[in-house]
Amino acid sequence: MKAMRPELGRIDGTHLAVLLTLTISAKIFLALPSFLATRVGGAGWIALGVGALVATVSLFLVMAVLARFPDSGLVGAARALAGPVVGRLLVAPLFLLFLADTALTARQFAANFQVAVLPRTPVELLAAVLLLLAGLTVSLGLETLVRIAMLFSLVIASFFVPLAVATLPAADLGHLFPLLGPGLYPVLAQGWQDSALYDEFLILGLVAPYVRHRRELWRASTLAIGIGWLAMAAIASLTVAVFTGTGAARLTFPAFTLARSIILGEFVERVEAIFIFLWFLAAAIKQSATLMAAVLIVAQAFDIEQHRPLVPALTVLALSLAFFPPSLAAAAELDFETLRLEASMVVIGLPLLLFILTLVRRGRPRTADAQDERT
Repeated sequence: MKAMRPELGRIDGTHLAVLLTLTISAKIFLALPSFLATRVGGAGWIALGVGALVATVSLFLVMAVLARFPDSGLVGAARALAGPVVGRLLVAPLFLLFLADTALTARQFAANFQVAVLPRTPVELLAAVLLLLAGLTVSLGLETLVRIAMLFSLVIASFFVPLAVATLPAADLGHLFPLLGPGLYPVLAQGWQDSALYDEFLILGLVAPYVRHRRELWRASTLAIGIGWLAMAAIASLTVAVFTGTGAARLTFPAFTLARSIILGEFVERVEAIFIFLWFLAAAIKQSATLMAAVLIVAQAFDIEQHRPLVPALTVLALSLAFFPPSLAAAAELDFETLRLEASMVVIGLPLLLFILTLVRRGRPRTADAQDERT
């Protein structure tokens, strides 16, 4: 039986690079700087760099697997290497990762909007709106999603970079020392866990069959990891430099608080209104990308040609999971403590396992279709 994949349109490497960059970098609007300050103080940028290196190694393994199965993607490769049943089990943790990421991110962004902008609006309604927008975008297909990302990437970059530069007068680089914070080992250990902060690069393995020029996959993904590291490292360092490590660890919305500290001249202040606009755009794009990834895994694993019927079910499931944590603090802790620790195992373990299976089963069928026919 020939394996089918949903028809989502075709994209270029540039489109993929922008989508992955925005999805990875969107974590700067969450509680990430606070958790880094709690763990490693001013050395967060180093830990993030270590995580980026680990993610790049994992990306190399993904590219090696995709080179062997150019028309299948990671899901198809898992089915071809381990069989239909075991292959689906292998990609199940990846599905759970993206679904949990979608749910927890929706909860955090919704709670942030409620506290900062709409204090009388139920957080459940805000989360539902975010996920509804994500579901509608996913229903329109991958090509629509990347075009939206391309359009708003210019807006986000145009405002984000000047806002970050505007915080420099209030920063004291002395707060970033000692350079290694609590020590080399804690920084390296945190860096290993921080590889999960780049987990969205695995979307590459799901959308590879829809990219026109495969030679652009490596460049697009490494560019996304590099810019993602730069954005997260900049905000994490600025937060500590402005508020000190102890102060940064106490912030609920570090990036938003950082934006509120900006005063340009004697008259221009309260520029966090612009920041909230960027906040919303980043949330919408990240939610759409991770929900799209979860939908693609299910569609590719079970040969579902039309992905749209899956979108409402997974959107409602994500909304239900979003309120499993009893509070915003619990959701942030579950995201950046528990989920990221487990996600690091998926980010590293799944590509490594598939790469080993590729070496062991060298010379076997090169497509998931061929493996399905044999079984």
